[in-house]
Amino acid sequence: MHAIIQKWDEASDLHIDYIEEHMILLLSKLGLNFLVLCFTHNRMCSSWQGMCNLSIVLADLVVATFVVKLWLFGSDETAVSLCSLLTITSKTYEALPLPLIALYLWDIWLEDTYSRNWRTSYKVIKNIAPIMTLWMFAVFNANSALKVNLLEQRTATNQKVLLCEVQGASQVTYLASVISSICICSMLPYYSWIPQWLCDAERMFEARDKQKMGHLVTLINPCTQMTPNEGIGLVKSPLPRPPLWLSLVLGFSTLWMPYLVVTTGSLLLFICIPAFIGVNLMWLECANSVLTGLIFWAKSRRRGPYASVRLNLCSWEVYWHLSRWTLRDMKLISPVLTTKDLLCV
Repeated sequence: MHAIIQKWDEASDLHIDYIEEHMILLLSKLGLNFLVLCFTHNRMCSSWQGMCNLSIVLADLVVATFVVKLWLFGSDETAVSLCSLLTITSKTYEALPLPLIALYLWDIWLEDTYSRNWRTSYKVIKNIAPIMTLWMFAVFNANSALKVNLLEQRTATNQKVLLCEVQGASQVTYLASVISSICICSMLPYYSWIPQWLCDAERMFEARDKQKMGHLVTLINPCTQMTPNEGIGLVKSPLPRPPLWLSLVLGFSTLWMPYLVVTTGSLLLFICIPAFIGVNLMWLECANSVLTGLIFWAKSRRRGPYASVRLNLCSWEVYWHLSRWTLRDMKLISPVLTTKDLLCV
């Protein structure tokens, strides 16, 4: 794909520099990544996923800083410098998606097998070393194959445009299209029941929040009479329960389908997304949710809704209960103390 660097019309002597558009695009991506980072700050430095998120934000910050510098202190070589920066950045980001997924799976296996009793310093090194190695390899590979291609073409209106060749986020868009297709095909046979299942899931979220609030009130005032069933108001739905795999797909789709639809739509409409924009924290968290959901599905079949999985944005345990819908299990979402277990004086 090609990015427009400059455009000019010789007849009207009109010259347009697109460095501002590239700067706004990169700053918008940086703002979106900061927003996602705020939702995942609780695992920023304590997990491999958090360190990976932080590394992408720092890389985006460096790239945006260079573009802002070119915009403020531009020269006759601005077009070449901007094209070189976009080419290196796009090739670097284009090499990241599949290795990041592989490293994520490797980190899960390593932690479950060996690192349960590791010291904190060892875990930090374990989280940082693979990420730094991957970034160094991606940057080195992009620089070794660097070839700045500035192409000059004429449009149908006899205007000249200066184009720069960059890499597209093909891996991100193809993976998003595959995931969204699987989700839609899985839910399509059950489309008439999905609205009621979503309402049931919403009531379960409300029940969980009420139980958490009741637990907090009991801790503040132990003599307060709080029972597990108080204020929950759950009514069993007459519809059949979804199977576990479908319930987890429903939980994933509820959160990530808007992002998947936008990304897949760009592929269907032949809208190319450059790699330095498409590889962002939204995609990384979406991939994290897919892998974590698969691991939760495999573990919860033996261990129930509280199988040990990585932190992510999906509430898998609620959708596990949606596939069962038993009030006794719903109480386990957040155990509530009763006065029978407390001594009041």
